[in-house]
Amino acid sequence: MSAHIDDTLILCEDLDTLQRFKNSFLTRFEGTDEGEVTEYLGCDIVRDRARGTLTIKQTAYIQRILAHHGMQNANP
Repeated sequence: MSAHIDDTLILCEDLDTLQRFKNSFLTRFEGTDEGEVTEYLGCDIVRDRARGTLTIKQTAYIQRILAHHGMQNANP
């Protein structure tokens, strides 16, 4: 049996714990560490460390749906 999993995202409050988990995970499974996430499954992810916030935006996804239905110039 084989399984293919793409786009794994790991979140953690503690950087040491995160690094230990990633190291352990990557010794057991083939993969790469792509660094801090800025896009995931079509969503833009914006992190402001100074404010302690994480914002997830679906702007590109929404624009694709509107274009698909010919509504890209719609005014809400």
